[in-house]
Amino acid sequence: MKRITSILLLVLFLFSAFPFYSFADEAHSDDALRLENSDSGTAESDNGEENKKEDKKDENKVGFEYEFEHTTESLCLVNLDTGITVFTENANERRAVGSLTKIMTYIIAYENIPNIENTKITITQFMIEKTLYLTDTSPTYLLGEEVSALDLLHLLMIPSGNDAAVAFQTYIDTLYPENESGSYFIDLMNKKAKELGCVDTNFSNTLGLDDGGQNYSTASDMAKIALHASKLPYFSEIVNKTYYTIPANEFCYYDRTVYATNYMLTHANDDESFYIYATGMKAGFTDAAGYCVAASATYGGYSYVCIALGAPLYDENGYYVRPNGAMADAANMFRWAFTQVSLKIIANEGDLLGDVDVLYSWDVKNLQLVARETIYTLLPDKVSVAALKTVIDVPDSVEAPIKKGEKIGKVSYYYDDQLITTADLIASKSVSRSEVIHTVETGKEIMNSGWFKGILTAVIILLALYFVLLWRTNKKKQKMRRIKRRRNL
Repeated sequence: MKRITSILLLVLFLFSAFPFYSFADEAHSDDALRLENSDSGTAESDNGEENKKEDKKDENKVGFEYEFEHTTESLCLVNLDTGITVFTENANERRAVGSLTKIMTYIIAYENIPNIENTKITITQFMIEKTLYLTDTSPTYLLGEEVSALDLLHLLMIPSGNDAAVAFQTYIDTLYPENESGSYFIDLMNKKAKELGCVDTNFSNTLGLDDGGQNYSTASDMAKIALHASKLPYFSEIVNKTYYTIPANEFCYYDRTVYATNYMLTHANDDESFYIYATGMKAGFTDAAGYCVAASATYGGYSYVCIALGAPLYDENGYYVRPNGAMADAANMFRWAFTQVSLKIIANEGDLLGDVDVLYSWDVKNLQLVARETIYTLLPDKVSVAALKTVIDVPDSVEAPIKKGEKIGKVSYYYDDQLITTADLIASKSVSRSEVIHTVETGKEIMNSGWFKGILTAVIILLALYFVLLWRTNKKKQKMRRIKRRRNL
């Protein structure tokens, strides 16, 4: 009995020396890892391939073909309602963006000044002198005048007021301790850019000065910034105005009216820049940036924003180019989108799009996967949904139990190797787990695992050694008994 107890204790000791994982945990872990690797690997692979393809195609065009000549270096056309990018060209090329910088200035001012309607900002001598020093332009206000932050937002975006930008920066900077960069406002601008996913953007001032190449962005990044700004209160209303009047007050006895610099909204500059369906947003230019515009337009239930950067500023004789090439290109992009691009349904909610093998279920070996919601995208009228390439990304198998509606994988649609849209695939029904199958499979996995085989081998070896020792001990005892008998004789 003691020997049997010793053997059992020895086996238990050996088992306790190894960490024990149930097959369910191990299988779940492996499947989770497979799912994670599948998703992340595919994402990394897709992103890597996308980036390579985009970088390569950025030299020319990415997106659907359009039929007009343009002078702008970088273009990006995005649908405002869906966020779908319809066209890009050199959209990831870093460029000076001029006064389009003020869109971010608007964002930071609005999001960091409480009670924007009633907050008053006093125009100080420092603000006026800084504006004059930076831009050699005269401020709109008189020294000591109190201007509401909402009025300043109008003056910032409609006439592209450099003094309004300086006023906002100075006001915010005085509310917070000075930091290493020298401007808390600028830090907020760059922090916000990163939050919006802008990877090729850096702001060094609130006005849009070239600043030795330190103030830059891309058409793609500016589109993200413009889309975010369009969701903020007052923005769309303000950038749609062609003029704004500050009424007379105790500091100034006459009304002051300022006019829009976005000539897509007005005939003030020349008729060729005017676009009847334009709704905003911001125009600008510098020697480094050339003509640039973040333009928005609405027609037939569709709204778009077009970022056009780097149109020529001067002709061969050194005169300003007329009309504004950035505005002309934006208008042509809008005409193309409004007349040749429409929203198309790729798949309806609940449509069967794929399947996956199921483990540990008694009656379900293969599970159908369906679209979580209706999948749609913007396509040129001449491009049919059937022309899209479908790529299903699901794991090799999934473990029961599974709940109906649980996300299992995703489906991606491509056109000409360009990702158009991605959507979730979900389980079409619930699947329960068979405990009998699970237990059997768990036992198989345990018995086939390397650590179990190692322990079993060690136990067999130890048992063999034990029986060898036992045999030798018995042999000795038998010998001693024989010797004892001889002595007794």
